[in-house]
Amino acid sequence: MLGAGSALLWPQIARTQQSQRVPTIEEYNPKSTLVTKEHKPERAKFPFIDIHSHHWNPTPEHVDQLVKEMDTINLRVLVNLSGGSGEELRKTVATMKGRYPDRFVVSRTRATRISMRPGTAIVPQSDLLPTCAMARKD
Repeated sequence: MLGAGSALLWPQIARTQQSQRVPTIEEYNPKSTLVTKEHKPERAKFPFIDIHSHHWNPTPEHVDQLVKEMDTINLRVLVNLSGGSGEELRKTVATMKGRYPDRFVVSRTRATRISMRPGTAIVPQSDLLPTCAMARKD
């Protein structure tokens, strides 16, 4: 049961809420209340794998630069989900895995139709190629 005071405040609360504009996602910038010493690691303590990246038609120069950048942050293996198909895939595998066989996994991409109805989008689908998977070294 609401008291008389609550009933009197309700119209004022409703007006205040209506007059406050909700910020857009670009405007939303909450102030952090976390109080701690800041620590920004520049390199991972242990080697890690990036399981989601996209590198379409990489050039040898791009791959060389990518490996240099991977080394600076201790990124051991990168999975490229945009290997393409057919000749494009062969070229991507040769460029990435041919130069650095233990640093990359290349995924084949293909287009799959969801339905034959007009206006239906073609959805890309990735399948890891067994020939591109990393071989385990004991």
